[in-house]
Amino acid sequence: MFYIIFKTTRTENNLRAVEQVESILTRLVEMTPTDERDSSNYRFYCDDDPQSLDGTSRWTLRPDPAFPPTGYRPQRERPRVPIPPPPGFSPMPHQEWQDVDNGVVMGTSTGCQNPNALGVTFRLRAWEGGPPFPGSLNRGTVTVSEFGLDL
Repeated sequence: MFYIIFKTTRTENNLRAVEQVESILTRLVEMTPTDERDSSNYRFYCDDDPQSLDGTSRWTLRPDPAFPPTGYRPQRERPRVPIPPPPGFSPMPHQEWQDVDNGVVMGTSTGCQNPNALGVTFRLRAWEGGPPFPGSLNRGTVTVSEFGLDL
């Protein structure tokens, strides 16, 4: 299977990497499909991780707290990804995007909005007061990008 996908064979130089990828691919093949969305541990998307400020996409900007602390910078005013601070300064907070339906947050990544991304995975994030959905605490999502599908 490795050769079919990656067009290369095992060598002494890549043996460990090949074994890790084969292990992951084996686990994917062994997954059991389910029509029960709430009980699924992994959810697969081919939607390029759409993001919107108006709540019409799977990914939305995380809301600001109802009672922000002093000096809090609203999400909409933050840079999309972290910007390295000058020496001696604290890092500026960056935007966080959430997929509430799956209980995952995209912080420093732009997900499949990165034009060179083949795909991206997200794992369940700890939510204040518990997850906002029923189901598995082992949940993860996998998004395959248009770029990755076109290869």
